[in-house]
Amino acid sequence: MKKREKNEDQRKICVRDRRQISGFTLIEVLVAMAIFLVVITVAVGIFTSTQGGTQMIFGMRNVQDNGRYILESMSKEIRMGSVLSVANAGGGTILYGSLSDGENGPYESLTIKNSSGNNISYVFDNVNKRITRSNNLVSSSKVEVTGGFYIYKAGGSVGVFPARVTVSLKIKNVAAKVSQQVQLNLQSTVSSRQYAP
Repeated sequence: MKKREKNEDQRKICVRDRRQISGFTLIEVLVAMAIFLVVITVAVGIFTSTQGGTQMIFGMRNVQDNGRYILESMSKEIRMGSVLSVANAGGGTILYGSLSDGENGPYESLTIKNSSGNNISYVFDNVNKRITRSNNLVSSSKVEVTGGFYIYKAGGSVGVFPARVTVSLKIKNVAAKVSQQVQLNLQSTVSSRQYAP
């Protein structure tokens, strides 16, 4: 009899242990999966929006860096040189002395004599959206640049006062997604330190 009671006790323990070590119910598994999916969906959404914002910030920095480089290099050379002529793609070259007093422009090309005595031409290629300096590309291939030059002249045909050149440009990064493109309009006015062309 003792053996029989012992076997029954062992069966009860086994049954009790089975209940304790049994797995999750189907409902518990479904609820856990649903919570997990909601958390993952929110996390992926946050990651995606952060990544898009980061790419837009990098695009803005690229546009600002390129714009700053273009304006600074042109401004320095214009400031230290003298304006010789301007031109448009369809028209001929107009010498600085033959420009009328006041505001003139916009022009796509500006030719100056730099401080080294070399003639330098800056050209806005508004079709291909880039800017060149004596046929060398100034703008990065990662940006599109359009714009023009405005010349303010005072002092008659002699040009008693130095030329005042306004460089106006629109610069935009070339991004895969339209939502990540950044466009910046920049303008700088520079007076030549040379009083005679």
